[in-house]
Amino acid sequence: METLKIRVEGEFDGRKVSLSNVPLAAMTTSFEALKKLLARTSNMADQTSVSLVEGSVCVEAHLPTDAAVVLGRSTRERTLSESDPYAEFVRTLERAASQSGLTYSVYEDQSELTRITPERGASLTITQRKWIHTSMMIYGFLFNMGGKNPNIHVETEEYGRVRIDIDQRSIRSLQLYQYYNFEVEGPILLENPPQLGALKFVRAIRASGETSLEEAIAIEGPKWAGGDSMKWLEELRRGAE
Repeated sequence: METLKIRVEGEFDGRKVSLSNVPLAAMTTSFEALKKLLARTSNMADQTSVSLVEGSVCVEAHLPTDAAVVLGRSTRERTLSESDPYAEFVRTLERAASQSGLTYSVYEDQSELTRITPERGASLTITQRKWIHTSMMIYGFLFNMGGKNPNIHVETEEYGRVRIDIDQRSIRSLQLYQYYNFEVEGPILLENPPQLGALKFVRAIRASGETSLEEAIAIEGPKWAGGDSMKWLEELRRGAE
């Protein structure tokens, strides 16, 4: 487990902020922002606690490692997509800082991720990025599947670990620890490299593990044969304009 901490600093009624005089809104905003963030980045139940540090108030949440990885990647890039779970978290604290006149600092363990001041907002840039809905083929190793709302997890060379939502009937036809070419549909962010959004399963073609997307092209014939990935990407870009 990793620790995510929001530290509230500044002055209130002419005194350094502490648990005895901190505005109630400053605390409830911190709690709600953390709860929403944890709900979007992890399936595990969050645990929160409040601790007092000299001259400041801290709200702490204990995150599973997978959620901490998401936050770390977001803040290292220093530029967030509007759709990033961390972007909503930062926006909430920016509004709170502006309204209260207090400073909110966000830490992962002992490392400061973001400092949000009333005057300047966050030390991150949040941008609006264009997502395009499309269908595509993904080759990878099926290493996990299941859940009340069925989904599968695939290890890919191009995109890392990918989660794909799937229906109960289709999931029964798949075997764990096998290579597949998956046809999926969903949003893709046109960057270099492209980023994938929430994907939905269309169908799967069993692969040998020795080949990749070329195997799917050979099987599928006219639909995928001779596919030019650069041409496909350019067509998507034109559609985004």
